[in-house]
Amino acid sequence: MIEKIKAWFTPARRKAIYVFGGAIGVFMLAVGFVSPLTVSKAVDILTTISGFVMALTNLLAALNVPKTDV
Repeated sequence: MIEKIKAWFTPARRKAIYVFGGAIGVFMLAVGFVSPLTVSKAVDILTTISGFVMALTNLLAALNVPKTDV
């Protein structure tokens, strides 16, 4: 399972996801689909999601440490 995630989540795909997400967020704010108040209320949810992503990336990094370095 981890190998499939590592194989799919390449640096180029991560960059594309970040750029796409940022563009969608800016667009939604610009057209008034979401308000700044809505965004500020969503900070807790985004913090939780970010924590999960950080935990996943730390796990992937830990799995990539060569056994000779430990």
